[in-house]
Amino acid sequence: SLGCLSRRAQRPGDEFLLPLARRAAVQPSEADYASRDLIRAALLDQHEEVEAELEDLEEIAEGDGDQARTAKHRLALSTDLANTTVDDPDDYRTGCRKLKRKWKLNPRLRQRLKECVNDDSLKLARRRVLDVWESLWADTYNAIAEPLGRSVLTGGSLTPYYIASAVAHYLAQINERDPFPVQLRQALAHRKNYLMRNPDSPKAPKVKSQVAKAQRKFDRVESRRMAHEADKALGIGKIRYAIDLSSRARLRNPNNKRAARVHADAVEALHAERELRLRSQGVVASPDRFRDPEHEALAIALLVPDGTLRREVRNLLQSTSDAELEDTARFVLAMEQYEDGHESSSWESLARIASQGPEDSTMARHAWTLLNDPMQNPYGSFVATRSHQTAQTVRWYLLSNYYYGPRYRRLWRPAAWLLDLPAAAQTLATAPLRLIVGATGGSGAKAPDFQKVTASAAYRYLERRPDGERMREVASWLLKYEEKHKNWNAALRMADLLPDVGVKDRTRFVEKSAEQQIAAAASTRTRDRRSSILRNTAQEFPESMAGHVAGVQVRELLLNATEQRIRLTKGFLQENPQIAGPDALGIRPELLDDVNRNAELHPRGVTFLGGRTLEFAFVNTSGKESDPPIEKRRKISEERLARVVAELDWATRHNMRIADGDEVRPDPRRDHYFERARLGVSERPDRRAAAQSTYVYKSMRERYGMVRGRDSILPFDIVVQGSLSNM
Repeated sequence: SLGCLSRRAQRPGDEFLLPLARRAAVQPSEADYASRDLIRAALLDQHEEVEAELEDLEEIAEGDGDQARTAKHRLALSTDLANTTVDDPDDYRTGCRKLKRKWKLNPRLRQRLKECVNDDSLKLARRRVLDVWESLWADTYNAIAEPLGRSVLTGGSLTPYYIASAVAHYLAQINERDPFPVQLRQALAHRKNYLMRNPDSPKAPKVKSQVAKAQRKFDRVESRRMAHEADKALGIGKIRYAIDLSSRARLRNPNNKRAARVHADAVEALHAERELRLRSQGVVASPDRFRDPEHEALAIALLVPDGTLRREVRNLLQSTSDAELEDTARFVLAMEQYEDGHESSSWESLARIASQGPEDSTMARHAWTLLNDPMQNPYGSFVATRSHQTAQTVRWYLLSNYYYGPRYRRLWRPAAWLLDLPAAAQTLATAPLRLIVGATGGSGAKAPDFQKVTASAAYRYLERRPDGERMREVASWLLKYEEKHKNWNAALRMADLLPDVGVKDRTRFVEKSAEQQIAAAASTRTRDRRSSILRNTAQEFPESMAGHVAGVQVRELLLNATEQRIRLTKGFLQENPQIAGPDALGIRPELLDDVNRNAELHPRGVTFLGGRTLEFAFVNTSGKESDPPIEKRRKISEERLARVVAELDWATRHNMRIADGDEVRPDPRRDHYFERARLGVSERPDRRAAAQSTYVYKSMRERYGMVRGRDSILPFDIVVQGSLSNM
């Protein structure tokens, strides 16, 4: 019975647009003339005439009738225009503040007046300074309230411990605070801006004194920071960087003794480095040394490409008694093994030479350099990096937030760890939970990708030694890594390098890779790039189902290609009824009443296809919005298109003024098409793919799911903090 009683939704008729509302000619009234004269006087900067015209407009507003209502609507905006003719910015802000107190203001004007009142450099500077004190007060309050609250819950037995811990952490936080935080830097910038705008203001001398005092403190703080960084740079061997930082620190504060000491040490280290370089370049070997028959035989064997090098080296190792020549021969033999493809034996030989030390072997330094060079020894770099990064991952799971060290970096490190010991022990105890959540895909306990560096070393080995002994081992590791991170294109490349990968696994990689490319094409804005990606996918994976889907999408894209794809969703039209009303689009009201049985507009909404053609999407006859919509195209008049674009531009700008989250992203292609529509020259479409815009206008609810009120009903914010351990 219910099936018989239910009925299918209606199909949309051909006349789903209302006739364009005609606008009657407007006869100027006294209010119009008064507004005209007011605007003219304001543009000519005639303050007295502006005041007179504003008084005339106020007299008209006190009357009755349509002219009085028109004058009342314009009075607030006219008052704001009159305020702009004053010379002093403080007087203008005072006028904005008075006007903002009035009721029934336009939301857009109220928002602009609010911005004007808040655009006071000195007021903003005071607000930033107050923020610093509020933060300090909040830290002090929390340091007192937290131990007292815990004491109440525990009966007061642990009160001394809680108070001592809170005091210690509070003092550590005070020590960690920046002596010149961001808020004070912003206040300094605001005061400098005030002096630049108002150099002759009566407040200028006081502000100059505040700026000079703050600048001196800022320079001292920056000088100490640069000196500290320069000392660290010198400690790790970055001599020139240390010289640069210490020089800048001395410019900020010439009395910085630490900067002077670091600069002197860095300059001395640079001179020593240059002397060592000159000495190494000036070494000249004795020519008699190379006249020895053994040295001569080794040199000839190195130059002759007839394969006699290894035989000569082995003969030399058996016959020579010169330890230096023997080391050289072993080094040459190791290089010969590497060039012949025997990587493992070559690096083992070099490791034995390097283990002797530079005092016992002249070639130990060269062997050590080759072993530790990532470009010369890519597999060794891969193994070392993998081991190190695995240890880093384990360390992160054990320590979590304390992986990077204790919270208080400016304290003596043992003292900082002592303060964080209870929390660190609790973090260590919850390590199994993080490991379980991270293994099951939970983002909250998932470790950073430490193995990304290892992957770079692995790719370096495949690039340097594509046919090396360790190629399969490295490619197998990369296959697991890329599969774990769902980088299917790279995983497929690794599967092609491994002959033992089964057909089933390779087919899965092919399908996943093609699907990944299709997803990348869907997120591409321009039609030509999307078509290129889909075409390459269809050609690269012709045997896969996803490749077939890519080919179908390419065909549909070419068949349904339009100049533009600018879309207005149904939610956006409902939030902005003036765009859908008879003065613009003229969509019949019953198509936007959320009743799907009467040919309701689909959530996809209306799409600008270029020129004067629009596409309207309606709910299918099944009445379900999840089903493909019924699409109808209409070619509208130039006047209607110009009105729609004008209403759309006004509505979006108005919404941006009164709601912070309702913003319109920049899109030059969209703006170019709308400008042509306003001028009435959209009949000649620009069919270049690079000219297409795919911008979508969405409602606030479609963007964020839930929309809060613009103004809070509370005079303060409620912040709830917590963590798993606190719970």
